[in-house]
Amino acid sequence: MRTKTQVYVYTDDDGNERWLDVDTMRRWAESNLELTRIAIDSSRVEELISSGDLDKEQIRKNIETGHPKPVLICLDLVKEGYQIVDGNHSYVTSALAAGLAKQMGIHKEQHSGVDGWALTPDQWRPFLISRQIQSTQQNAQT
Repeated sequence: MRTKTQVYVYTDDDGNERWLDVDTMRRWAESNLELTRIAIDSSRVEELISSGDLDKEQIRKNIETGHPKPVLICLDLVKEGYQIVDGNHSYVTSALAAGLAKQMGIHKEQHSGVDGWALTPDQWRPFLISRQIQSTQQNAQT
């Protein structure tokens, strides 16, 4: 029986497609790192919303529960800085909540942000999926 693994696919600075094992990375972060409050970048939120990749139903569910799952961020994944590798919906939900709180006059700066883990390169590199496994999986899909 095959098990599906959530992966984050990106292009590295040398133009190579790379894969990160997000499921295993999340389990490791939950066990080994403390949650931190991560500042929300409004331009990143706009980019995520305009990409069309977000599921509005998932954002609605996050708002209803009031507890979006923590985000996983990899620092220095590419030259442009950090990348959210899991939790885009949580990131946007937290931004929307902060915006609404500000409009209602109940926003507190120290509470703004989103819960998550920001992994350094030494922490996220072990979760890179080898190119051999990548090509085996890509061949199996064709």
